[in-house]
Amino acid sequence: VLDMFKTMEEGGIRSVKTCWLPCCTRQYGVARSWKSCWYAKPKQVARVLAVDFHGSRFDDLTNGERTFKRLCAGLKSSDVTNISFANAGLHNRHVRHLAGYIRGAKTDVARLDLSSNIITDSTNVGYPFAKYDNDLSGIISLCDAMHGLKHPIELDLSKCALSAHGADAVVKAIEAGAAVHCLVLDMN
Repeated sequence: VLDMFKTMEEGGIRSVKTCWLPCCTRQYGVARSWKSCWYAKPKQVARVLAVDFHGSRFDDLTNGERTFKRLCAGLKSSDVTNISFANAGLHNRHVRHLAGYIRGAKTDVARLDLSSNIITDSTNVGYPFAKYDNDLSGIISLCDAMHGLKHPIELDLSKCALSAHGADAVVKAIEAGAAVHCLVLDMN
């Protein structure tokens, strides 16, 4: 079955010289040559350049991280350049997967929105006893991945509960040569 879907994606019938799809047999009464089948001809496919996961929840420990890994792996071979994970429940482990996607992506990411996510695993945010930037590994990994980009990126890290240490990691990456077109650090 998977081989059949792969064949259809490629726009033809690989293993036989005749098209037996229902559309041909219904319209013509007999099987036609796969070269003249309208379905088997290559079609132009629309390219998706932007995805918005605003408000999606990836913070479920059992399914969320696994789903996010699969999503990042799928994005690597796409042409997506603008991604929004605003308020998606991302933590530092998610940002590490995202950094892996940015390193191996087919096209450079032009815009990445991570706003309203606790990406450094800060706790008790908004209270006097809050602890900020408990784990910077995700943001450091993201900053390392930005060094490999050929074009500048727009990065939105607003409302991510970053303290001076988290913002400093981004500033150090920019000083080291990461191409950043626009950086948003509002309300941290």
